Amino acid sequence: MNKSALQKVVRRCMVFMLMLCIAFSLFPNSAAAENSFSVKLNEERTLHLSFSGTIRSATWRSSDSRIVEVIEQNLTSCKVRGVSNQYGTEVVITCNYKYLIAGTIISSSETFRVTVPSETSSPPPSGIPDSGTIGTIAWEITGRRLTISVRPGYSTGTIPDCEDSYFLTRIPWYSRRRSIDSIVIREGVSIIGDMAFYECSALTVQLPSSITRIGKFAFAHCTNLKYLTIPEKVKTIRRFAFFDCSSLANVYVDENNTSFTSLGGVLFNKDLTSVLLYPEQHEGQSYTLPDTVTTIGEYAFDSAKIQTIDLPDSLTTIEERAFSRSKLQNCVLPEGVISIGKNAFEECNYIQSIVIPSTVESIGSEAFSRCAKLETAVLPYNLQTIPSELFLLCKSLKSVSIHASLKAIEDSAFYRCDSLTDIYFSGTEEEWSAVQISRDDGENVRVKKASIHFLSIIAPSPDLIIPHSVKEIEEEAFTGGNFTCVQIPDTTRNIGKNAFSSCWNLRYVIILNDDINIAADAFNGLQHLTIYARKGSNAEEYASLHGYGFVGT
Repeated sequence: MNKSALQKVVRRCMVFMLMLCIAFSLFPNSAAAENSFSVKLNEERTLHLSFSGTIRSATWRSSDSRIVEVIEQNLTSCKVRGVSNQYGTEVVITCNYKYLIAGTIISSSETFRVTVPSETSSPPPSGIPDSGTIGTIAWEITGRRLTISVRPGYSTGTIPDCEDSYFLTRIPWYSRRRSIDSIVIREGVSIIGDMAFYECSALTVQLPSSITRIGKFAFAHCTNLKYLTIPEKVKTIRRFAFFDCSSLANVYVDENNTSFTSLGGVLFNKDLTSVLLYPEQHEGQSYTLPDTVTTIGEYAFDSAKIQTIDLPDSLTTIEERAFSRSKLQNCVLPEGVISIGKNAFEECNYIQSIVIPSTVESIGSEAFSRCAKLETAVLPYNLQTIPSELFLLCKSLKSVSIHASLKAIEDSAFYRCDSLTDIYFSGTEEEWSAVQISRDDGENVRVKKASIHFLSIIAPSPDLIIPHSVKEIEEEAFTGGNFTCVQIPDTTRNIGKNAFSSCWNLRYVIILNDDINIAADAFNGLQHLTIYARKGSNAEEYASLHGYGFVGT
């Protein structure tokens, strides 16, 4: 190459290098690779970040179809806090958005803290923020503790409702629910919304005195929660607030609370007319309700360990699933009960017999369904319709006693009652033939195949039958006896003083002699007695005079 050609090449290289230097000076980042990173905030939300050294843009996107508009798609309010750790740089992101519920567009705003990884770091292990805000509250997870407080600038805070399980992902700590050991709610927070801590595995919950309402399912399925204290200002506890808290042993109430109270760890309303919650792990196998109680609330004894319960004469209402899945073995329903709710005794797998009082006017469907060991049932005197699925899958049920007032048996009332062989009916064959039995693809087939026994009196099965040879039951003849039902024949003319006094388990007396003479104190000391006899008999007059229950035909 000659000198002239070499000089030409050198000049061209110098021009190229000069242009390259100018380009780098004018566009210093043009050669830098732009990185992107996605943080999954929870099951429904993903935050997308793009950056090159510093944050350039951040967008927030939801797979929730009900969110109709993101107000600030490009979140210019993102800023670097300058706090670095082994995972990168902490950033605050504010998400303003609108979502659609029941035809109404609702605006909302949430703040998240996330860590943006540096080029030499790995993403945070969970990819989920440790703190943030939602509505009027701020939340933070430190270790295994969740702390909730009122946001600056607000006087009170509300943990928002979750309408149903579809919206659980709107609760920012829901993704961490299995790793939260304790929940601390700071003073100023007044409302715990529906499903707020659904399925959280927290062992302890600390509520401030400012709480006024606890929403439905608020602590449902918190299976590690062992005790809870209801603060003094709480006015409302919505249904199922503590559903399936399988470790819960005691619920306490501040003594200054004017709406609720606690007796030994069992939750009641303030005036003790309604029992609201008997915790699943409450100590003891037997329990006596106060004689002020008129209502057993929904799920009150659901899954409880108790085997026997003494119900007061004041009781009128047993609500939906009141005793479902409990270990109840013995339960005598007192005369005066008017209503038994749906599924009230469902899956009470240890009850062998049930007598429904004559005062009961309504029974919900499936009230005694799936009771695996239930063998006998006596239905109330005025019952006109056996509701659908009443004894569904009671596979041990052998006999049912029904009064002549019955008009209809609804769908599947005795579905898969494979052991049913005997029906005792206090009417005529003609009256039984008039009963409308649902023809639902054979699901009441057992009723149609059972033997029908036509009787004058329908009563519980007696465990003491007085022989026909006994003309008189003498004074104190059975004092202190241990039986629940006694049958006295039509040949017995007199029952003497204290004949059955102190028979503390005696609940039912069947008297077949219309003209029998009964001493005033024959059943001295018994408060829960029901007498079965014919209407217009001496026994009916005696029951009325002494305040005993009476079932007549």
